Order: sequence, then C-alpha cells, then structure tokens
Amino acid sequence: MMTKVRTSRKLLTSSKRISKTRDIIKKNMKYPPITLELLKSKKACQPQLDLFQTHFGEGPVPLTEEVFTKFASVFAINWAANNLMNSEDYSEYNKVRDSAWAEYTKVDTSAYAEYTKVCDFAYAEYVKVCNSALSEYKKVCALTFLRLYKA
Repeated sequence: MMTKVRTSRKLLTSSKRISKTRDIIKKNMKYPPITLELLKSKKACQPQLDLFQTHFGEGPVPLTEEVFTKFASVFAINWAANNLMNSEDYSEYNKVRDSAWAEYTKVDTSAYAEYTKVCDFAYAEYVKVCNSALSEYKKVCALTFLRLYKA
C-alpha cells in the first residue's frame, strides 16, 4: 500500500512539473504550439490535417529550421501564415513571400524563354526532317503507283 502511495505522489509531482514546464514554454512563446488541435480549431482542410497527423501525430511541431525546410513543400505554409499569425507578422510574412515570388518569377521567365528558344529550334528541325521524309514517301508512292499502273 505504501508503495502505491509513493508511486502516486511521484506521478503527481512529475505531472505537476510537466504542467509547469508547459506553462513556462507557453508564456515565453509568441504563439501557441502548432498542434493538430490548433489546426482543427482554425479549420485546416482535411488533407493537411491528415499530413500533419502522419508526420507529427497530435503535435506539437518542433519549431526548427530543419523541420520547416524539410516540410516546406508538403504543408500549406501560406495558409498557416494567414491563419496562425497576427496581422503585423502576416504583413511582414507577405513582404518576404512577395519578394521571394518575384525572384522565382524572374528565374522562371528566363528559363522558359531559353526553353522556348530550344524548342523552337528543335521544332523547326523536326519539321524540316519530317517534310523531307514525307516528300520522299510521296515520291515512292507516286513512282510505285506509276510503275504498277503502266505495267
């Protein structure tokens, strides 16, 4: 009986310590931890909730550059910024996002222009080769017809 009481006290003490630690973390954080519960409360779509649960369970997400870099193409970060940040931080996020998008657009436009040049040249070569082959095909057909028709 004494062992059960000591074990219960240890669990309660341990539980209180964990609770106090969580409270300290919450007080020092600007935003609440990103958890499945938080995302549900903000009406995240089901596919994103499923992804979250697959990778992080109930959460919270470790707030590290490594994690966010790894999952940058997996999660809807723009949605998260819009729904989880205050308006001041969201405005700052949008400035950086818009700048990054402008840079991406420059690279994309330049790469597409190069692609188009190569494709235009390749298509012109294709047309030239195909036209030559088609011309040869038509000659063979015409001469075969003539030979057989005259015979």
